[in-house]
Amino acid sequence: MFDEYHAYSIDAVRTATSLTKAAQSGKGLRCVLKTGYRSTTWYGVGNWEGKVYAHLTTGSTKGWGASDFCQSTQDYCGNFAYGSIRRRFSQAWQRPVIDGWNEIWIKQKPVSY
Repeated sequence: MFDEYHAYSIDAVRTATSLTKAAQSGKGLRCVLKTGYRSTTWYGVGNWEGKVYAHLTTGSTKGWGASDFCQSTQDYCGNFAYGSIRRRFSQAWQRPVIDGWNEIWIKQKPVSY
């Protein structure tokens, strides 16, 4: 089972008048495993500043780390060491935020199939 979130840049959400406007600079989908310590694994895809990406993120006691799946020179392509990403709940936003990537996540309602 997964929890599904849409990811947006915190800066874009702060300055935009709507999520549609905020998504113009980039938007992603995060599928987070519901099992494990503090949802330690998620898969992400999307488009950020005109570049497509897909990544797998896993957590440890040192924080989270990620690797992008790169298919072309047009893709984001990077690795993020454990501890360089921090997932936390923001009381101010009342949503999960991802430090290191400056993202805010908005949970999507479950879909029945």
